[in-house]
Amino acid sequence: MKVIHFIRHAKSSWDDPRLSDLKRPLKGRGRRDCALMAEPLWDLGWRGQQVYCSAATRAQQTIAGISEALSGRSIDWVIEPELYTFSSSAVLSFLESLDDSLTAVTLVGHNPAFTDVIDHLTDDSFEHLPTCAYARVEAAVPEWSSLSANGATLKHFLKPKMLK
Repeated sequence: MKVIHFIRHAKSSWDDPRLSDLKRPLKGRGRRDCALMAEPLWDLGWRGQQVYCSAATRAQQTIAGISEALSGRSIDWVIEPELYTFSSSAVLSFLESLDDSLTAVTLVGHNPAFTDVIDHLTDDSFEHLPTCAYARVEAAVPEWSSLSANGATLKHFLKPKMLK
């Protein structure tokens, strides 16, 4: 069994047009949504397993905000430049390259890549992963390279608006 926890970055700020896309930070709403989502993620069984985060500032601030809100249950993550992508094929390639000893991973990154990967892997007609949303996908395969179209199940989906 392979489990993929997808966390899309929280709402980012466009206030400073001089910043590159890679450097855009979270806006206030994004920071609040991180704190709002932390405990419900934990309640769903997410434990910050093998967290790989996009190099984008907004993605790093998202996982940092969630971690900080978990009071005493800090999450460690690795910055993965390959996840600063909007391409589903790049995300799938990353997943397929993972060590098979890993059973669960968390990816923190971007749309449309995440929505497209979830839609590809599951047969749930997944439409959209909003900012700071979470999706848990499970595939009954022994190897990451065995992930296939419609071969997985969407087990959990949670977005900040469901908690407000």
